[in-house]
Amino acid sequence: VSKCYPSIRDMINVIQLLSIKYGKIPENVDEKAEGDINNIYYLIKKGKLEEARKVWTEMGIDLRFVLKVIFNLILVDQTYSQIKKDLITLIAETDYRMAVHADQDITFFWFAVKLRELVRNING
Repeated sequence: VSKCYPSIRDMINVIQLLSIKYGKIPENVDEKAEGDINNIYYLIKKGKLEEARKVWTEMGIDLRFVLKVIFNLILVDQTYSQIKKDLITLIAETDYRMAVHADQDITFFWFAVKLRELVRNING
């Protein structure tokens, strides 16, 4: 929720989605959501796209929010400094597609495939 600040609309959307998932919103909801998103990022980098999709569909959270958190993870990830420009371009294009109401699940899976292709060259 704090990652959405200062956008009140985004904060309300995240709280609503998390209340659906958890019923009563736990006190450490930011940590749980961030842990799930870190897991999604890790799974995508490892090429486990179906597992990553399972996590994000079970989260039931707005995938533009997930994309923004992954953007922040990429900014601090020194492993991919030589392809950071390409990764940010990919994130920007994915965000644009979602903003013009392309299906979030399909668009995010496309993002995952492209992200994996880019990092595969670094990771092997």
